[in-house]
Amino acid sequence: VDSNLFRYDGFDFHRMEFPEKHTQGNLNALFCDREGTMWVGLTDGSLFTWSVGGTLSYMALPLSDRINRITEGPDRKIWIITQTNGIYLADAGGGDKITRLSLPDGYVVFDISFDGVETILVATQDNLRLCTLSGDKLVEKSSFPELEYTTVHTISQMYDDTWFAGTDYAGLCMIRRFNGML
Repeated sequence: VDSNLFRYDGFDFHRMEFPEKHTQGNLNALFCDREGTMWVGLTDGSLFTWSVGGTLSYMALPLSDRINRITEGPDRKIWIITQTNGIYLADAGGGDKITRLSLPDGYVVFDISFDGVETILVATQDNLRLCTLSGDKLVEKSSFPELEYTTVHTISQMYDDTWFAGTDYAGLCMIRRFNGML
């Protein structure tokens, strides 16, 4: 299956093919972890990994839908963010063990960012939410009244105490920690 994903070896570009039976989606998220493994997330919820000298390998994610973001967390795990079916955690390097964190009901997640180990900023269809982990669940602690009913597509940390959130119609919003509060 044509992936529209290419590998450059220093001289030429080489098309990388997805295993035929595993995907019908389009490329949506890429991340290269500290072990050199490339993580590839697709719009149909398919997840693949690739390491130098290998081929794209399929990783099964039960209940997965659109993968919007792949990143490394402060726990050094790879965080795979799906739109509505939870967040998956995996070991760097593409190990076989993958665990799933469930989301609060009704969340449509586009992106996440971390505020240390404890707090996770979650960009959703109707606000930016501050969440914490409780076992295998993400638990909402608060949200931003200024962003009520606003789709937040992306959240990015710029400094230790500053994040920027990209929204549909409210523009680019700066979130800053002040006196220990976001």
